[in-house]
This record gives sequence, C-alpha cells and structure tokens, in this order.
Amino acid sequence: MSGGLEAVVARHQDHLLLIGRLALAYLFIESALNHSTNLEGFAATFNNFQLPEPLGVPMAGLAVAVELLGGIALAAGFRVRETTVLMIVFVLVTIFVGHRFWEMEGPPRRMHVIQIKKNVAIIGGFLALLVAGGGRFAVSAWSRRP
Repeated sequence: MSGGLEAVVARHQDHLLLIGRLALAYLFIESALNHSTNLEGFAATFNNFQLPEPLGVPMAGLAVAVELLGGIALAAGFRVRETTVLMIVFVLVTIFVGHRFWEMEGPPRRMHVIQIKKNVAIIGGFLALLVAGGGRFAVSAWSRRP
C-alpha cells in the first residue's frame, strides 16, 4: 500500500467531505422535520428557558428554519464555511439555552450533560469542515469551476 492512510484519505478526500456534510446535514434536517410536526409542543419547551410566553412559537420556528435551511445548505454544499459558522453559533446557543444542566439534578442533569457532549462533538465536526471546506462535490465548488 503505497503512501498508507494519508494517501487513501487524500485520494478520497472529496468523497469523505461529502459523507461528513451529509451526516451533519441529516442530523439537522431530521431534527427540523420532527420539530416542525409539533411546533407548538416544541415551542412549549422554550418555556423552560424563561422566555416570555409569546416568544415560544417564533423562537421554535426560527430554530426549525435554521436546522432545515442549514441542513439543506450543508447537504448541497452551498456556502459551506458560512453555513458552518451559522451552525456552530446555533449549536452553542442550543447548549447554553436549551441544556441548562446546572439548574438540574439527577437523571435530567445527566441527560443534558450527554446532549452537551454530543453538541461539542458536532461543533468539532463543524470546525473540521470549516477548515477543509465543502470539497469538490459542493455546489459552491461547482460555481467556481472555469
């Protein structure tokens, strides 16, 4: 095997970036679709964040829009770096607004700590994508071709 693992990764880099983008996109698109089927129920969870009652549905709608549009942009490879920054901010807001483990005890606290760990790992994936870009199979890359 000439070149080892580095050569294999280099040869398949664009495919791996596509798979990584699709994996991250799936997470957010699926979440958006689930939340949109019960937007009022999703909005009710915003009451736990001490938001005024009328803000629940608009905030839930905004979250669904970011998840869905961000996920679609990632899948397509549209403005990957910009989308990645948006999604990192979204995930950070989710961590600090949606998973306030410091206000909890017992099983709910453990569950939210696990969610935060998952979100930190997602941010790690986004940071790698931010550095690498979307790859050759990204729509944005197609528009730069001569």
